[in-house]
Amino acid sequence: MPKFDWTQVKGYREDMTTEEKMALLSQDDALPEQAPTVSKALFDRTSSELADAKKQLRAKQTDDEVKEAERQKAQAEMEAELATLRREKALAGHKASFLALGYEEKLAARAAEAITDGKTEDVFAAIGENLSALKQTLDRAALDGTPKPPASDGAHENDTLRGYMGL
Repeated sequence: MPKFDWTQVKGYREDMTTEEKMALLSQDDALPEQAPTVSKALFDRTSSELADAKKQLRAKQTDDEVKEAERQKAQAEMEAELATLRREKALAGHKASFLALGYEEKLAARAAEAITDGKTEDVFAAIGENLSALKQTLDRAALDGTPKPPASDGAHENDTLRGYMGL
């Protein structure tokens, strides 16, 4: 049994007799207010309920965190797919534009990729290649369109020279 502490009683003095101490204890406000106590069984039951609630909260937080991580992963995948689709659309549009300008298929694909990736030097190189190819095509067409001169039997060779030279 715990020992009683008289120093906690209001109005206590060291030199009090037993009758004076008993009279002091009979007063309502003599003893200090004590914190309310709870039975051990109630305390243990409440503690175990609190521990169970904490475990459930942690499990729920973990489930929520897993769901959030899955949502973020799915969103990242969708954003990556969207970026890929946008790039492919831009490539297809640029390639179609280059093909409409008369570029060859491979050169149009290379130029479209360069313009989509922002590589301006490669775009200008592709334009230069296309211009060279176009010039060669035009030169070939000009030569093909030029009629061949008639074959000469050699008899009028001097006449032709005199006509040109004004003789």
